[in-house]
Amino acid sequence: MAAYLGAFVLEEVGPRPLVILNFVSLILIAGLCAFAPSDFQWFYMFSIFAIVGACCLGLNLSLSHYFLISIPSRDRVGVTLFMQVVSGLLAGLVGVVLGAGLIRFLHRFDFESSLRLYQVYFGIIGVVLIPMLLVIVRLERLKDWHLAKVLGLAFSPRDIITLYYMNSFEQLASPRHELENIEKLEDAGSELSEKLLLSYLDSPKFALRARALQSLGKIPFSENVAKALMRELAHGEHSTAYMAADILGKNKVQKAVPLLVKALDSPDYYLQGKCMISLADLQAGVAYDRIREIFMKSENPRTIIHGAASLAKIGHMHDFRLLLEKTAQLPAGGRIREELLCSLAELGGLGDSFYKFLKLFKVNQEEAVVYLLDELGNSGVPASLLKDLRPKLLSGSAIVTDPARLTSVVAGLCAGVSGAFNREIHAFIELHGTERLCLEFLYCMLAICAKESAQRVSL
Repeated sequence: MAAYLGAFVLEEVGPRPLVILNFVSLILIAGLCAFAPSDFQWFYMFSIFAIVGACCLGLNLSLSHYFLISIPSRDRVGVTLFMQVVSGLLAGLVGVVLGAGLIRFLHRFDFESSLRLYQVYFGIIGVVLIPMLLVIVRLERLKDWHLAKVLGLAFSPRDIITLYYMNSFEQLASPRHELENIEKLEDAGSELSEKLLLSYLDSPKFALRARALQSLGKIPFSENVAKALMRELAHGEHSTAYMAADILGKNKVQKAVPLLVKALDSPDYYLQGKCMISLADLQAGVAYDRIREIFMKSENPRTIIHGAASLAKIGHMHDFRLLLEKTAQLPAGGRIREELLCSLAELGGLGDSFYKFLKLFKVNQEEAVVYLLDELGNSGVPASLLKDLRPKLLSGSAIVTDPARLTSVVAGLCAGVSGAFNREIHAFIELHGTERLCLEFLYCMLAICAKESAQRVSL
């Protein structure tokens, strides 16, 4: 078991930390023997036995690994033979001279029992090993982990599981098995899987590259991952570049901004849309005008949806006007218009509330309007204003469905409350009238106007 565990851990963490830990275990063994109880205890003795077995095997494995890494391949055979002879000779001399000599010397003292003699013996051995540990610690580092990180493995089962997976996977497997491997690494969620996941980005199959990118987005982000994702962004058009753009934006990789700006002109609509969102997340002002231009000119639904979401993130008042204009151009009742209404509401500070309103509006329009009024009240809209609005929106148990009547309510609300959003909405209504203003659109504008009135009151 110790050999099996040591083998796959050693390959990843490097030999030096394990040499140090196993040598510390030798000192621990000496200490346990020095303070052994006078009566025989199974658990105590079994613990010493288990540590001795694991320590001796682990020390041999890690020292051999360190030796093979540090010695040039052409010299390994000769040096190995020399080391075997010398180490065997030295071990024998130390055992005979130091070990036996020390026990013989201790026999001169009148200990009350043989157990006490051996307790003193192991105590002396433990003290002798301490300065030797200082020599071990000074071993040259060979691209291995820091000791603290290796110790952290003991408290991170997912890292141990990931190391096990990485050493059990076949180097050359079928697409089905590679997909299963990626899923296992994703479920483990350890940063140790980074190197192997990056290797799957070279797969010729889209499904594998996409799943590897998805998994990379769920582990701690590193510089190596950022570089790999930027390569994917540059060369993965019409493939997985859009996923790379999304992850780079979410992880705030500023170095990716030039590539993201360049990809705005890509014919890949998936990529173009994700680049808009990522550039907004990165607050890349250099790209804002280009995003607005693409959004207003595009007729592609995906580009329009992502453009609206990015403008909501950018949050300029000019973008509110663009969203109003684009929403009016779209047919009523479509999914795209609903997306733009959510972006309008988000920019107006009512994103969550209006999203819930839209969902409820599809099921029960009266309840949806009541809910929206309650939410406006909770957000600080004056009670007097809500009291005035309620009879204008609800006629008994039914809502007002006449667009012209609702438009006049919104226009009157805008005229009564000053503010940037109200000015934009008022100008928009004067320009378009009731043209293509569906109920949801009107309620969105009304909610934003009322919300701004609450902000003006608080000021």
